Amino acid sequence: MPLLTAKELTIKIAHTIICHAFDFTLKKGDCVGILGLNGSGKTTLLHTLAGLILPASGHIDLQEKKLTHYSSKEMARIRGILLQDTPIFFPETVLDFCLHGRYPHLNFFQALSKHDKDIAREALCLMNLLKKEAQNVETLSGGERRRLAIAALLTQTPQIYLLDEPTNHLDWPHQIKILNYFSDLAKKNLAGVMMTLHDVNFAKEYCNKVVLLLKNGEVLTGDTKTLITKENMAKVYETNMTNLGYAAASSCIILGE
Repeated sequence: MPLLTAKELTIKIAHTIICHAFDFTLKKGDCVGILGLNGSGKTTLLHTLAGLILPASGHIDLQEKKLTHYSSKEMARIRGILLQDTPIFFPETVLDFCLHGRYPHLNFFQALSKHDKDIAREALCLMNLLKKEAQNVETLSGGERRRLAIAALLTQTPQIYLLDEPTNHLDWPHQIKILNYFSDLAKKNLAGVMMTLHDVNFAKEYCNKVVLLLKNGEVLTGDTKTLITKENMAKVYETNMTNLGYAAASSCIILGE
C-alpha cells in the first residue's frame, strides 16, 4: 500500500505555478530528494504534501485515504515533518522538548510512560544530545537545536518523514550521519522519506528517487540515476554542470563553464 499519493496536484503561489497536474507516489523504501532553484517551490511542495498548505487542485491520499479526512493527531501518527527552522517558544529541558513527539500517541489525559521517555532518550542519543537532556533548550547552539528538532521527529515514530533542508545549521559530520540514518530507514523498508536538498551530490548519494522542479510548473520525477544528468541539472539550476558519474567512489557534480 502506498504511504502517500498525489493525484493531478497543481500548486500555485500568487501567479507562479510550482507544479501542474503532478502525480507522485511515496512508498516504504523510497528516499526522495526534491531539487530546484531557490524560490522554485521545494518547501511549498513539501508543505502541501504534509497537509500544511492546500493545493490549487488535485488531492493527496495518506495510506489510500484523503489527507483532508484525517484529524491533525491522526495525521501526526503517520507523517512527520521537519521544518527549515524550529522556533523555541518557551524554556524547557531538552528531554521535555523531545517528548513533544510522543503527544500524538497519547490520549487527552494520558501521562507519558517510561516507554515514551525511552524512545525520546534513544533519539537524543542518536543525535549526540543525551548528556544535555536536562539542559535548557534556550542554551543550545543552532546546530544543537537542529539536531534536537530531528530527535523530536524521530520520537514521533511516523511512517513518513518529510524533511525540509535537514542539513540546515549542521556541521559536515552531522549532515552525513543524519542523511545516512534516513537513507537507511528507507533501505530497510521501515519508512518513506522525502527531503528538500540544495546539494545535488547528497541526492546522488542518499536518495533513490528525485523530484526536479523546473520552470513553469514542469516537474520531473523518477530514479536518481536516470534523472540526475548534466542536461537535467542544467535545466534545474540554469547553469552548466559536470557530472563525474556514479562509477567513481568520489563522484560529484560541480559547476561547469
